[in-house]
Formats: sequence, C-alpha cells, structure tokens
Amino acid sequence: MRPKLLQQAKATASAEMANKLAHTINNPLQSLMQLAHLAAEGQSDHNAKTLGQQFSDDLRRLSALATESLALSGDSLSQN
Repeated sequence: MRPKLLQQAKATASAEMANKLAHTINNPLQSLMQLAHLAAEGQSDHNAKTLGQQFSDDLRRLSALATESLALSGDSLSQN
C-alpha cells in the first residue's frame, strides 16, 4: 500500500509542477502573440527595434523556462 501512496504523491506533485509551468510559459507566449498580431496589422506605435527588443525579452524568458524545465525533469528522472 505504501508504494502506491508514494506513486500517487509523485504523480500529484508532477501534475502540479506541470500546471504551474504551463501558466508561467503562457504569459510570455501571450505577449509574443499580441506583439506579432499588432506588428502584422501595423497597429503598433513602436518601431521595429522596440518590437524586436520586446520579442527578445519574451523569448529569453521562454528559453529560461525551458532550460529550467529540462533540468527539473532530468532531476526527477535520475531520482526514479
């Protein structure tokens, strides 16, 4: 019975971590989608350099989150 409870606790923790990561990733993705839409429609008051900087900032955030996620999944794989 104990191994089953431990497995359930691990599954719950993994699901919670995945949910948190999905919400964290969604913020820069939404920003990128909005910037892309505004740029495509020509509705942005920003010049190309400013838009490029905003895209770069959000892409760096996504890259950092992906790196963190990979490190965490590697840690959890090595613990099994």
